[in-house]
Amino acid sequence: EKKRHPPPPFTPNFADMFQQRGGMQGLLKEGGRHFSGVDEALLRNIEACKNLAQITRTSLGPYGMNKLIVNHLGKHFVTSDTNTIVTELEIMHPAAKLLVMAAKSQEQECGDCTNLCVSFGGELLVRAEELLKEGIHASDVLKGYELARTKALEFIDGLKVWTCTDIRSTEQIEKCVKTAI
Repeated sequence: EKKRHPPPPFTPNFADMFQQRGGMQGLLKEGGRHFSGVDEALLRNIEACKNLAQITRTSLGPYGMNKLIVNHLGKHFVTSDTNTIVTELEIMHPAAKLLVMAAKSQEQECGDCTNLCVSFGGELLVRAEELLKEGIHASDVLKGYELARTKALEFIDGLKVWTCTDIRSTEQIEKCVKTAI
């Protein structure tokens, strides 16, 4: 039978403790991380957008929850309006900022559906992340989304019942706003 020896006592090496870190880690703050590779950066960008979508998703719809937001000045906001939420959160991540810009463009163009824009964008990125983790290249995922967009637009064109061709015609405008009124 083999005889086990106790492990050697721990002796810290103080010379190694105070040495400078080399390479890219030496340039970052303590706790900072450096990612290499396009795929890893892509996954980090997706993660930031997913987090933003997760914050706003619960305030979507008629039964959406309000959020309590405290901005940098200490002012409190209780709202379910996504435009207010993303404005007051002061998003710093570049990829998440693109999602915020899309929501603000939606607000300016249509005056509504900012939450749908952020939530839908986040969900598309969640599905893209699954494909990327399966080994599908990012350009192939993009081509798939472009094909899906083209197909969806074809279906929408086939579903329209009528169009408003003359905005000065009162009967066409009545037909357009009848459902809203």
